[in-house]
Amino acid sequence: MNSASQVFLIDSSAIFSGKPLNFDEMMTTSKISDEFQSGGRDYQRFQLLCEKGMKISEPSKESITQVRKAIERFGEQSRLSLADISILALAIDVKKSQQHIPIIVTDDYSIQNIANHIEISIQSMSQKGITKRFKWERRCRGCRRKVSDAVDVCPDCGSSLTTIVKKKYTLKKHK
Repeated sequence: MNSASQVFLIDSSAIFSGKPLNFDEMMTTSKISDEFQSGGRDYQRFQLLCEKGMKISEPSKESITQVRKAIERFGEQSRLSLADISILALAIDVKKSQQHIPIIVTDDYSIQNIANHIEISIQSMSQKGITKRFKWERRCRGCRRKVSDAVDVCPDCGSSLTTIVKKKYTLKKHK
């Protein structure tokens, strides 16, 4: 895999940063593209990237399933959108092809967290980037019960839920 070239997978946060994206090879997904349909400066930046050769590709269903399992395992369900899932899944597909080394360009800490867990490199634009990996857990504010269901209130006592760090991990370095 040493002869593989890098491909930069562009998340919407990288475009929203307003910083120049001068990468030789760029990709994104249609879910990310959908976030730039309203016009304005960010829409123009997105269109410019497409004119510069950014490819729009769709991730495989298998990779989407793999990402969803990682999201569930590390408690990021309420933090990641379908667009976020799509860029992570596309990175898995690119990595599996062994023709390119995927690097997700994002300032989104939840994307960075899952990318690190699934061994995908990231590059931040405006933020420092994550320094630790986390596993999150939802708990009831009242009775402190762990809640894994997709609900807004505790099924036992009716109190609101909060998300807490269950475990911190050392950040993995990826080649």
